[in-house]
Amino acid sequence: VALYSVYSACATVKIPVVGVGGIFSGRDAVEFLIAGASAVQVGTASLYDPAAPARVASEMGVLLDTIEESSVADLAARMRSRNHR
Repeated sequence: VALYSVYSACATVKIPVVGVGGIFSGRDAVEFLIAGASAVQVGTASLYDPAAPARVASEMGVLLDTIEESSVADLAARMRSRNHR
């Protein structure tokens, strides 16, 4: 629901949207950025694991390396352009 809400909000407004709600992994964060979020918040995961924000950032880096993408911004722009064809 949160991911869809970010996608819908980004399609509607012309201001930055922060993705929140259920970000526990690097993949979760990247999905929100692809949906159009300008940034993400690692909230509840931090309550369970204070190192969660650093872990999520590290996982994002590993994911980018795995798919041979240079940056989250480039990946997000490429994915959004595919969705608007």
